[in-house]
Amino acid sequence: MDYRHIRVEPLTPTAGALIGGVELASERRDAVYDEIKQALWRHGVVFMRRQSLDHESFVRLGAVFGEMEQHEFFPHVPGYPCIQRVSNQGEDEPGTARWHTDVSFRARPNLVSILRLTDVPPTGGDTLWMHAGAAFDALGPAM
Repeated sequence: MDYRHIRVEPLTPTAGALIGGVELASERRDAVYDEIKQALWRHGVVFMRRQSLDHESFVRLGAVFGEMEQHEFFPHVPGYPCIQRVSNQGEDEPGTARWHTDVSFRARPNLVSILRLTDVPPTGGDTLWMHAGAAFDALGPAM
């Protein structure tokens, strides 16, 4: 696909792309958000580095994919019930330090999940992604 407003660099053969050429804090053009959406559909997960998102910019990005909702387990940012704060202060894990699929327990799971990393420890804090469809497609006939 040709992108006119953003740069898209695939990261692996099956999933993941890095998006550049856009500052979400000030971007308002629907055409740019449409291209971000197309990149996500094509690559399964996209990353945008060094974005200075305030809460309004975060909500604007989320609204591209539909109505945002409040998560059942994590506290929300005051005044923004659709932005949850997942934090690990000290030794306790936030409950997400294992392989999981976001909100797969719901009758109608979210279409997408958006993460914004604000504080990264010098070591650890890894977030890994996998393409379950590609893993399934790679299974042999016996499986």
